[in-house]
Amino acid sequence: MSNNGKQTDRVAPTAGNPTPLNELFTEELPQHTNDKGGKQSDIPGRFDLVPPIAIVLAAKVLAEGAEKYGVDNWKLILAEDHINHAIRHLYLWLDEKDSPLSLNHLTHAMVRVMFAVHTYIQDN
Repeated sequence: MSNNGKQTDRVAPTAGNPTPLNELFTEELPQHTNDKGGKQSDIPGRFDLVPPIAIVLAAKVLAEGAEKYGVDNWKLILAEDHINHAIRHLYLWLDEKDSPLSLNHLTHAMVRVMFAVHTYIQDN
């Protein structure tokens, strides 16, 4: 990976490590019964609270990235590099927040942070 145009000795993560996603969708989740007697698994988190506009914008950034760099190329990049790019996009957003392009920078920063979280968990 490069850092300011210089080659570094860091190695990109590999795929295949178990992730919290595997834990979310396992059959061993505890179950509960509601007031009507309906049974279902307890899932960690509140997916109904995730802002759908942000998810749609993230999906658009992912489609652009897949077209430009290839599907899942982001998985070959270190978490630190994703954070570096996210910070760059945040600075650009701060500088251009009255510009029509500002949402583009904010959305790219969000996606890069999502990538960093995923990569960090995969590596640790």
